[in-house]
Amino acid sequence: GLGVAVVPSMVLDGRPGLSGTPLAPPGLSRTIALSHRKDVELTTAAQAFRETLLSFVVEAGHEGTLPQGVELIAE
Repeated sequence: GLGVAVVPSMVLDGRPGLSGTPLAPPGLSRTIALSHRKDVELTTAAQAFRETLLSFVVEAGHEGTLPQGVELIAE
C-alpha cells in the first residue's frame, strides 16, 4: 500500500526509509493571543496572570531572548 502524511520535517530525522518533500519555505507563522470575554471583568488572579505574562514577553523581546522566529507584535 501507499502511505502519505503531512508531518513536521523533524519526523524524518533518523528515518532513512522515509522521503520528504517540503511544502513551504521555513518561516511559517501564527499569531498567539491571550483572550478574554469583553462582557466579564477579569478576576484579580486573571489580571495578575495577564500582567505577568505580558511583562515577561515584552522583557524577553527587548533582551532578544525570545525563541528564534518569535517576534513581539504588540506591547
